[in-house]
Amino acid sequence: MQFSSLFRRKTLTKVPEPQKKAVRQAAVPEKHPKKIAISKTLSKKADALGKRFVEYSELLEGHQKFVNGLPETVTEHVRQTSEQLDGFSEEVDKVGVELDSITMRIHSITARLDNIGRGVDHIDDRTDASNERVRELAPRLDKITRQGGGEVNWTTSLTHGPAAVPAACSRRQLNQDGRSTLLRY
Repeated sequence: MQFSSLFRRKTLTKVPEPQKKAVRQAAVPEKHPKKIAISKTLSKKADALGKRFVEYSELLEGHQKFVNGLPETVTEHVRQTSEQLDGFSEEVDKVGVELDSITMRIHSITARLDNIGRGVDHIDDRTDASNERVRELAPRLDKITRQGGGEVNWTTSLTHGPAAVPAACSRRQLNQDGRSTLLRY
C-alpha cells in the first residue's frame, strides 16, 4: 500500500462521538497533585526571577545614568579643584612677596649691623693705636720727668688742644704740624 492511500483512509473515516471525547481527554493531561505543586513552585520561581530581572534592569539603568552623568560630575569636580588650587596659588604668591619683603629687611638690618661692627672695629683699632702710641711715648715721658726733677710740666705735652694752638703758635712753641718744639727727642 501506498502511504497516501493510508492517509486518506484515516482522514476520511468518521470517528464516532464517544471516541472523540476520549481523544480530547487524552490530549489534555491529567492533573496530578504533585505536578500541580511543581507547576505552582515553578511559576512562583519564574515570577520571582521576573521581578529580580526587573529590579536588576532598573538598577542597571540607574548605573548607566550615573556613568553617563559621571563625566559631567568629574568635570565639575576638576573645575572646583582647579579653582581651589588657583586660590591656594594666589595665597602662596602673597606669602612669597611677604617673605621677600622680610628677607630684604633682614638684609638691611644685617648690613646695618655690619656697618656698626666695622665702626666698633674702627674704634677698637683707634683705641689699640692710641695704646700703642702711649707705649711708644712712655719711655720718653719717663725721660722728661727724670730731667725735670720728677714733675711734669704740662705746657710741654706732646700736642695741644685746638684752643691752645693759636696761643702756642704765637709763642712759637708748636711746629706747623701741631707738635711742641719744647720736646726734643
